[in-house]
Amino acid sequence: MDTLFFLMEQKKGIHVYTLQDSLNPVYLTFFNIPAIGDFTISNNRLYADSWKDLVTIDISDLFNIQVLDRKTDVFAPILYPPL
Repeated sequence: MDTLFFLMEQKKGIHVYTLQDSLNPVYLTFFNIPAIGDFTISNNRLYADSWKDLVTIDISDLFNIQVLDRKTDVFAPILYPPL
C-alpha cells in the first residue's frame, strides 16, 4: 500500500495508481462509487461517503474489491451552498 496513490474523482469514484517509480506513475484500476465526496483508508478498508450513505470496502485485492457494509442515511448532504 505504501506505493499506491488514490485519486478521487468527485461524484464518480476513485482512481488507483502505483508510484513504485515516482517519475512514471502507472494506472491500476478505478473504484466506481457514485456520489462520492470524501474517503479515507485504514487497514485495507476504504470508507467513503456515497451521497447519504457510508460505504466500507475491502481493498486488500485492488482488482477484486468487496463491499463489506453500507450504512444508509448517515450523512445529510447540503443541496445548495449556504448563504
